[in-house]
Amino acid sequence: MSVLGIALVTASGDFSLGGSTLFGDIMLVSGTFFYALYTLKSKALLAKYSPPQFSAWTMTVGAFAMTIVSLRQLSVQDWSGLGVAGWGGLAFSAVLAIFLGNYIWNNGIRKLGSARTAVYNNLTPVTAMIFSSVFLREMITWLQIAGAVLIILGVSLTRRAKISSRNREQKTEEGLHGQS
Repeated sequence: MSVLGIALVTASGDFSLGGSTLFGDIMLVSGTFFYALYTLKSKALLAKYSPPQFSAWTMTVGAFAMTIVSLRQLSVQDWSGLGVAGWGGLAFSAVLAIFLGNYIWNNGIRKLGSARTAVYNNLTPVTAMIFSSVFLREMITWLQIAGAVLIILGVSLTRRAKISSRNREQKTEEGLHGQS
């Protein structure tokens, strides 16, 4: 259900291959996939390292990789033209959006497990759609709204099923312990 919703949100009502948003759509879907993979593979390391330690390491490695990829653009950037708002935006993004977001996500993986946390990754296209509407003035279509509803329903149903399954397991364990 969520996968269909992601397709509707990402396609923006245009299911043809190509067009001006194809590269961004591919990046969004790829980012969602790779973040889910990262989430699933993080569990073992989060058993060994605290969320702040793990976040610091992953962000350091990620910053190094992004610096290498961005060297050409960084060399021609007019750093003096950024101003207070530009540097403030960078600081806000680094501290709140990136570090705090990763800390909360990694803490969720550590406490809830990677599979239970990964479900929330499906909400990425919904938040991207909302923020692109607010900040970039992009129009949200009825198909995208339907997709967002499907994503939210899929996440909600998955969470309910997992909670229900966990409750059944607890009752079974309590019944087994009561019989001994």
